[in-house]
Amino acid sequence: MEGKTNPAAEPFAILRRRIYLAFCLMGLTASTTGFIYALLSNEADFFRQVLSYLIIGMFGLMSLLAGWKRLSLARLEQTLFGTIVSLSLLTLVYVLYREYPKPSSFDVLLSLLLWFPGVYVMIFFVFKAQRAVVLGSSLLLAFIALSLPHALRTTIRQNVFDGITPFLQIYLSHVFIILALYGFAVFRAHALKQEQEAQAFRELASTDMLTGLSNRRHMTDLLELEFKRAERYDHPFSIILLDIDRFKFVNDVYGHDVGDEVLVDLAHLLQSSLRGSDLAARWGGEEFLVLLPETSNSNALIVAENLRKQVAMHLTYRGNHSSISSGVASYHPNDSLKSLVKRADDALYKAKAQGRNCVVNEKLETLINESPVEPA
Repeated sequence: MEGKTNPAAEPFAILRRRIYLAFCLMGLTASTTGFIYALLSNEADFFRQVLSYLIIGMFGLMSLLAGWKRLSLARLEQTLFGTIVSLSLLTLVYVLYREYPKPSSFDVLLSLLLWFPGVYVMIFFVFKAQRAVVLGSSLLLAFIALSLPHALRTTIRQNVFDGITPFLQIYLSHVFIILALYGFAVFRAHALKQEQEAQAFRELASTDMLTGLSNRRHMTDLLELEFKRAERYDHPFSIILLDIDRFKFVNDVYGHDVGDEVLVDLAHLLQSSLRGSDLAARWGGEEFLVLLPETSNSNALIVAENLRKQVAMHLTYRGNHSSISSGVASYHPNDSLKSLVKRADDALYKAKAQGRNCVVNEKLETLINESPVEPA
């Protein structure tokens, strides 16, 4: 099979299971309808009845297995593939060498030849291209080995399925189907690889490599989009510009490795403390910017103070507590990105100047810190 699944592939696995269920239900409906019609028209001899029971039973069982979520997708595919191939080949042998040329055998053989290419489709749906083409070719060789003796022994043509000519056309059509499916599978794999590489480049261009947060370029793009939304719909939004207190002291005394650990830990704290709609980015050095959509200045102050408390309680390095200073600014009509960030930066500068570990808004008003944690 394709190998172990991963969380990213889970939606596709669900889709595959639903496709198998739909296929089995369609087969069940078609085989049951055909059998009922044969009974009503008195065309269902003993062979036709037994074969119909087998096919109906197979599709019914496969439908139940496809809908049974406790059965793994890999096990379902193995069971479905093995059952269909076995029943198809057994039916081919029985029709050609037991029932042919009885009238009932022509309908069964025609149905088998029409539906048999679907097995190739399933092979390429389940397996990777290289393995699928080997399995599809092997199945075709088995089909040829089982049907060629019939073609060679019916050289005097009396029926449509006598002689080598009709079967040669069938073999060639199966070769074409396998090659077409292989080409499509290779193209799909190549396209998927290109998409994954493009996604990796997009993430690389928008992600800070150390912290895993958005970088300044990506945050700038998001801020510009937020400005357009605010201008069009008159929706508020705010930003928090925060800085790690005495970060130079950490780097100088404990080394840059410890400083990097503090930056990564702060990024994790921001991600776990923010709301789902908020976004944090590393703005530069030890500065981080938090975008708060649909958030007024007063609510942004509450978020900033909560972040300050979380950092003061949980951000540590070598047994010492760290802290942050924050500046809060909110969007105003006719505002610009430069002016918004400038107000937040001015507020952050005042927070640093008046003792650190506090929150200041764009009006340069300090949110009183009742229980400060003095950093090392």
